[in-house]
Order: sequence, then C-alpha cells, then structure tokens
Amino acid sequence: MGTGYSYQRTKKKRQEKQRRDLVYVIGMLLVLIALIGSGFRLYKFFTTRQLPRKGQIIIGFESLPLAIVSFVPSQKTLVFLLIPERTLIDAVHGYGQYRVEAFNELERINEESFLLSESLIYQLGLPIDGWVKSAPPLPAQLAARELKKWYRRAIWTAFKKESETNLAAFDLAKIWWFVYAVRNADVKVISLEQEKSLDEAIFPDGSLFYKVDQEKGDLLLKKYFIDDEIKKEKLTIGVANATNSPGLAKKIGRIINNFGGTLVKLGDWSQNLNGCEIRVKSTNGGYTSEKLARVLDCPIREGDFGSFMVDVLVVVGQDFCEKVSCE
Repeated sequence: MGTGYSYQRTKKKRQEKQRRDLVYVIGMLLVLIALIGSGFRLYKFFTTRQLPRKGQIIIGFESLPLAIVSFVPSQKTLVFLLIPERTLIDAVHGYGQYRVEAFNELERINEESFLLSESLIYQLGLPIDGWVKSAPPLPAQLAARELKKWYRRAIWTAFKKESETNLAAFDLAKIWWFVYAVRNADVKVISLEQEKSLDEAIFPDGSLFYKVDQEKGDLLLKKYFIDDEIKKEKLTIGVANATNSPGLAKKIGRIINNFGGTLVKLGDWSQNLNGCEIRVKSTNGGYTSEKLARVLDCPIREGDFGSFMVDVLVVVGQDFCEKVSCE
C-alpha cells in the first residue's frame, strides 16, 4: 500500500514538472517569437527609407495654404514655400487643370493618392521627395517658432498614421528630429503670392484664380531650392526625348535646372522607349542619378548614350509622356 502510494505521488510530481517545463518552453518560444518580430520591425524601421542620406530634402504638405518645405540637414535651414488656395495646377495623367484645394476630391474619385504632389513637380519644376496629406492648417502668425511647431506636428500626425504619407517611418522620424537643430533665424517663408509669382485670372463664372508665372517662379526656386550636393558632383546631364511630342525634354530639363543640375543638352532619341530611364556609366551610385530616379520615378541603368556626351542621361518615352500630359 505504502509503496503504491509513493509511486503514484512520484508519478504525479513528475507529470506536474513536465507540465511546468512545457509551459516554460512554450513561454520562452512566445518570447522568442515576440523578440524576432520586434527585431524584424526594428530592422524594417531602420532600413526602409526613401529620402537621401545627405543633401536637400523637399516635403510637400497638403495644408491651407499649400506648403512645400525644403530642409537641408547639413546647413540646418528650413524654407517654406506657400501656395495659396485657388492656384490652378495642371494635373498629371491628363486630368486637366484644377485648383489646389480641389485635388483631394480628384484623388478620391480616381483612387490616386498623390496626384497633387506629382503634378506640382512638373508645374513648378520642383523636385518633391515626399508628401503628407491632410496636414494641419498653418498657423495664423507665420513666425519661425510657430512654423517649426507646425512642421513637427504635421510630421508627427503622419508618423502616427493619422494622415496619409508616402514617406517611411524612419524618414518621418529623421526629419521630425532634425528640425530641432534649426534656429529660428534660419527659417525662411516665401509666398508665391507675395513674391508676385502668380498671375490673376477670372473664370467665366466670375471667380478669381491664380496661375503660376513660370519665369518668375523658376527664378524664385533657383534662389532658394538649389541642391548643393548636386553642385558638388558637377556631373553633366542630358535629356533625350524618345517620343513624337516636342517639348517633353524641355519640361524635364526645367526640373534639372531648378535644383542646380548642369544641363548641357536636350535632344531626340531614335530608339523606342515606353517609360523612362536614368542612364549612367556605372550603377555604383551617385547623388545626382539617385535624385533624378527618385523624383522622376525612373530606374537607373547602364546604357547607350548615343550622341549625348554627358555623365547622366535621362531618356523619356511615351508612357512617361502620357503621365505628364504632353501636348
């Protein structure tokens, strides 16, 4: 009797220990899975980025008024370019002309989230790196201190996914943090309206709207939005038009000029091409080619330069022409 009881007791203890060991192993596996998941999320956070590691960063904010903000980490400067309501913009993909405040509805109807940012690249000739939709309204007083607060708040809402953006979380965290290093004296505010870079016009219904004066606008951008890293590389750039639509190469060349690129040749391209390519002599990388690829959404490839004696060649084809609404 005593021996049987002792055996049963020992067996029960062994089973309890096995259950505890099993619970411990399962717990450790769950902890390990959580750590691996956290590690993967951290890895993704730090490696998923689209903004350049150096040079100028330009972010657009869909606010009232529209704000295009240039940030140069090495110089610790912020430049705000303000575009008022009722400014008429040519929408890409052939949608026609719309006032800036009407793009939100246009994007919703056509299920295209960043039509306005793409359109502004070609309307202003300005290389926009990222976009934040539904940003908070700008402060009534456009003082440097208040604008910096607004900038951080707009980035923070995008980071928390309260507003839509095409920027990665790491990029948002970086530009949110870097702005703390900018002194109030190094914040500049430029208004297209106050700089007289807009022409007034009247719709048939009598309502007022604005059109960007391209010549005046380009002079303004070249004054405040030149990318010094592009200037440092000193690479020559050409644009080849592989379509039958005249003026396409000139449209791309305008963007290159406005950010400080050395544009040396515009011309035609005899070979067929649907989309676009950034052709380089080596794909080992370079700030100029990477910026062009990012802004124009074109792949970088080694390829034939034809008669273009340049360091970097942008070749644009029919699909690209349809995107930017060639005439």
